[in-house]
Amino acid sequence: MTDSVIAFILVSVSVVAIVWAFRRRHVAVTGVEIAATLPWLAVIGVAVAIGRSTS
Repeated sequence: MTDSVIAFILVSVSVVAIVWAFRRRHVAVTGVEIAATLPWLAVIGVAVAIGRSTS
């Protein structure tokens, strides 16, 4: 449980830092680009789940 909380906090901080950096540099990120990125998060999630279930 503690590992999940730490992972959630780290991911949250990372996302906030990336968004802040984009806004600071005035980089436009469209919804299409965000939608194109989301499947990769699913791939990473599945890979982690498989890794945890086999070890």
